[in-house]
Amino acid sequence: MEKIKSNDDYDTIIETLKLINNQLDMKFDKQPVSVYNLTRCRILNFLIDVRESSQSELRKKMNIDSAAITRHLKILEENGDITRCRFSHDQRENRIQITNQGRLANTACDVHKGELYSRIFENWDEEHIRALSTSLKKLKANFNKS
Repeated sequence: MEKIKSNDDYDTIIETLKLINNQLDMKFDKQPVSVYNLTRCRILNFLIDVRESSQSELRKKMNIDSAAITRHLKILEENGDITRCRFSHDQRENRIQITNQGRLANTACDVHKGELYSRIFENWDEEHIRALSTSLKKLKANFNKS
């Protein structure tokens, strides 16, 4: 396999990944209930799986900073999707739980994601999707090593 000699090809790949990420966020934000962006849907999905979480655990799992997780949780709480209260053993840490409203919102997020992904990956076969997934995992692993 021939090695790429210039940074131009690498630049194109990185810029394309950034553009796709931005477009994905914009398309997802156009859903009927705009309070649910991809990050908030990921938070709800995680809470469905674990039942409850500390705010710091959630922040680490979502890989976002403290201010961002606080902002997302505030919106979800105002919408009735989660509850926040202090742990009895550690009054400094918030305990986050999903509500029934949050479960319904998570289902709506899953439906919307499925529709969006069907359009994005239209005419892709399983082999190409798996190859892309493998390539992106390698890229992420290399990025994490650097």
